[in-house]
Amino acid sequence: MFQELGATNVISYLHSANIIFENKIKSTSEISVLVSHSIKSKFNLEVPALTFTSEDLQGVIKDNPFVDDFTLTNLHVTFLSSLPDAEVINFPGEPDQFKITGRLVYINCEGKYHK
Repeated sequence: MFQELGATNVISYLHSANIIFENKIKSTSEISVLVSHSIKSKFNLEVPALTFTSEDLQGVIKDNPFVDDFTLTNLHVTFLSSLPDAEVINFPGEPDQFKITGRLVYINCEGKYHK
């Protein structure tokens, strides 16, 4: 599907729906719309797509507030399509820790992330 949209060097991360690719389109929002429309056309599913540049992802790693103080395998990041409501931002996450920065949620999770 991504090759049909003009992407090259397409790599998918198994079971995560994360795709890494190169594309000549400069606008990440335009790519997101194209991907969402393609999924709707092929599978009849409404799926929002979030697109980031390699520079965006490098910034996510560099700006992780927990990277210096915690075990690397405990660190996660969740990408949001929009800014969260204030009550979500103030949600107590004990014993795990999280920090919301814009549309990113940085998480230090001592247990398993999916539980």
